[in-house]
Amino acid sequence: MLEKIGATLKTANDALSDARKTWRDDNISEREKRLVEREKIVAAREAKLAHTMRTLRQMQSKAWLRRVGFGMGAAALVCIAFVAGSMMAQAPLPTSSGSEADSTLAPKSNQPSEVPTVEPTIEPATSSYGECVAKGDAYFKEIGSWPTLSSTGQDAHSAAVERCGRTINAFGPW
Repeated sequence: MLEKIGATLKTANDALSDARKTWRDDNISEREKRLVEREKIVAAREAKLAHTMRTLRQMQSKAWLRRVGFGMGAAALVCIAFVAGSMMAQAPLPTSSGSEADSTLAPKSNQPSEVPTVEPTIEPATSSYGECVAKGDAYFKEIGSWPTLSSTGQDAHSAAVERCGRTINAFGPW
């Protein structure tokens, strides 16, 4: 009976071992299937990426050609304008008969026309730095910002010195 139990146990162990091998082979084949599917997906993505790269290169070359074409067109226009300007500068001015030109340009009356002139009434600029500072001190006293400026708290005399240092016309004429 022990032999029978031993034989049955051996048969059961063999069956279990075979089942384990079959299960392992099935798992390996499932893994291989998944791996092959992933490789197909990766290959499709690589093909799509290669196509996109070709498209980008074509677009870049077209953009470069457009830029070069625009530059050459602009250069051609500049050359044409230069040549036209040179030709115009060298061409003689058209002249008409003297009597026609004199009759259109001559005044209708015998008296020459006069253009009224206006004399400027601008006061002369402050002649010295010292006069400018004195005008600045007087200005700050007049507006009530002496001895310190109410807006910044700065000494009024030093503000006048600073402004006159920039220009001697800081406080006049106006």
